[in-house]
Amino acid sequence: MQTIGKKDWVDNLTFKEAHDLVISWIIKLRQKNVLSKTDPKIIYNYVLEGINPYFPFYSNISQVFKFSQKDNQNINIIRNKVLHVIAGSLKSHFVFFEKQEITYEPQVFIIPNVNNMSEPLVGICYQLKNNKYIISSEVPLNFDDSKVLNQYNVVLGVDSFKWFHLKLWSKNRDEIESFDSFFKKEKISHAKNLEELNKVGTVINVPVDLKDLIKPTGISWNPILKTWYVPKGYDMSTINELLESLIQKVKH
Repeated sequence: MQTIGKKDWVDNLTFKEAHDLVISWIIKLRQKNVLSKTDPKIIYNYVLEGINPYFPFYSNISQVFKFSQKDNQNINIIRNKVLHVIAGSLKSHFVFFEKQEITYEPQVFIIPNVNNMSEPLVGICYQLKNNKYIISSEVPLNFDDSKVLNQYNVVLGVDSFKWFHLKLWSKNRDEIESFDSFFKKEKISHAKNLEELNKVGTVINVPVDLKDLIKPTGISWNPILKTWYVPKGYDMSTINELLESLIQKVKH
C-alpha cells in the first residue's frame, strides 16, 4: 500500500486509499465551517467501457482541496459540489469494482448551469485499472448507449456523515444477487404479487406529479401490480428522504 500525504492523490490508488483521502477532505471542510447543508440530491453515475470521454476539465480533484488565504465563496461552492459528486463515484467503484485501482487522479469538469450561470454544475471523470470509466455528475449526461455498461445513480441525504457510509454501501451491494438482472430489471418488473416483489424490492408510494423527478433514483414501475418500488441494491432511506423533500417543496 502506498504512503500518501493527506491532500495527495497519486496514480493507482486503491479504493480504500481514495476513500480515506476524500474523508480527510470532508473533515477539513467541516473544520473550516464551509461544508454547506443542502437538500437531498441525485448524483448521476455512468460506467463506460471502450471510450475515452472528453470533457472541458476544470482541474485535478486534489487541486480543488488545496486551501489558501485567497479562497472565496465560489471555490467553497465548488468544493461542496465536488464532494457530493465524488461520493457517487466512490459508491459505484465500491459496489461494482472494489478491487480495481484508480489509474489516474480523477478530473473535475464544469457544466454550465442555464438556471444559474453564477453557480456552475460539476462532474467527475474517474478511470479504473480495468479500463472502465466512472462518470459522475450533478445532472444527467448523454452517452452512446452501447458504451454505457450500467447507470447506478446515488441519492445523497442532508447528513454529510452518511455520504461515504461503507457499511450501508456493503448492505446495498450484498442485496444485489446478479448485476446483469439488477440492471435489466426483467425479473423485478414482472413480479405478479407483493410476495414476489418484496423479495427483490420495496414498495414506495410516489405521488403522480413527482414520478418524473424521483425516477432517476432507480425506482421502477411494476405494470402488473401498478406500483412503484425500490429495487434491492439502492438506498431506500435516502430515496425516502429525497421524496419527502420534494413533497414539502410542492406543498410550499
